[in-house]
Amino acid sequence: NSAKRMPVMLCHGDSDPVVLPAWALKTREALAAQGVGVKMKVYPGMVHSACDDEIKDALNFIRASLPAPEAAPPDGGIEGAGAKGEL
Repeated sequence: NSAKRMPVMLCHGDSDPVVLPAWALKTREALAAQGVGVKMKVYPGMVHSACDDEIKDALNFIRASLPAPEAAPPDGGIEGAGAKGEL
């Protein structure tokens, strides 16, 4: 299944009163049991919000998980187009 090949990152604050940290741990366990690659990062003192470190970690995870983009041809892939993709 292709969904199992896409890794998942769970980010969670250890002080979240809305979505309890234990629920994040159960989610990680359930995904791992299904063969999904799971990375979990817990942020000390973070409540039900986001922090700069979490955003940076998520961006790095996404960059590392996606294939590198192919270089676009100078004509933008449009036959007969100029260097800027103009017809």
